[in-house]
Amino acid sequence: MASQPPDTADVVADLGAAMMVFAISPWESRAKDVDRYRARFRKS
Repeated sequence: MASQPPDTADVVADLGAAMMVFAISPWESRAKDVDRYRARFRKS
């Protein structure tokens, strides 16, 4: 599943799906989304 807005990382993680990230903004900001996804995915 592709993730664009930061809050979609939560939805993707809750579904147990893999997240695809596009380099449309600086990697530093996208890395925060990936970290958020990983943390929530591990909780599910």
